[in-house]
Amino acid sequence: MNPTPLGRIGGPLPLACVRGHVVPAATCRGTHELASPARAPWTLTTPHGLPSGTVLVLQGVLEDAGAANVLGYSVTNAVILAVP
Repeated sequence: MNPTPLGRIGGPLPLACVRGHVVPAATCRGTHELASPARAPWTLTTPHGLPSGTVLVLQGVLEDAGAANVLGYSVTNAVILAVP
């Protein structure tokens, strides 16, 4: 289902891409890449919080030996954070 970080058809598109060291660089092609945390779970903090009305979506692309595609990756469910 579009859009995904790897499929650029449709919108909205990713604002940033957090890529682990084993994921190919092409995964973040065309998107601002952020340094990947050393391990999970991880948190993201901002000094003054987020403005009211901000909506963030976190979605992952994982290496998956059981994926139903030749690339061996699966897309996670999205987590949506809406700041009232």
